[in-house]
Amino acid sequence: MDRWLGRGLVGSMLAGATIGCSGANWVDVEVESGYQPPKVVKVAIIGARRWPEAAKVLQAELLDELESEGIRAVVVADSTGNPDVDIEIVKWDPGSRGLRYVVSFGAGKGEIVVQVNSLGIDGTARGWIGGGPFGGDGDSAVTSVAELIADTIATGKTPGYRREKPVEEPVEKY
Repeated sequence: MDRWLGRGLVGSMLAGATIGCSGANWVDVEVESGYQPPKVVKVAIIGARRWPEAAKVLQAELLDELESEGIRAVVVADSTGNPDVDIEIVKWDPGSRGLRYVVSFGAGKGEIVVQVNSLGIDGTARGWIGGGPFGGDGDSAVTSVAELIADTIATGKTPGYRREKPVEEPVEKY
């Protein structure tokens, strides 16, 4: 009995270590009414000089995801390329892989925040990494945010985003 309990515990720990904890969501986003996905799109990644590693992963993943959706994407210089989509890396913190591995439970969390401005989609997206095999790879946050942006460009839908309804003030009756 103790042997089976020990094996179950070890198996659960190994399974937990291999499950990643990363994702992305829209913090704020607006899709133009009547939005039609493009067939070809020119993308500029702003902030590449400050965070070249994150920009490289973001660019590669975004182009792959758009291509898989049937959209031909090319990267252009933000100042001279007349882009259809500007993606500005506002914040990039890969976090600490060691803390994610050893401590877990949110320690060492990594995050990327990007501002998206395009012909029909404007908003702020956030990606994060909080764990995974051997602490998870910080690039998972960047990959997740690229997938979210590509999906929104391809469909015009904003998965997981709910716009807060304005609170109406009650009208006092006299």
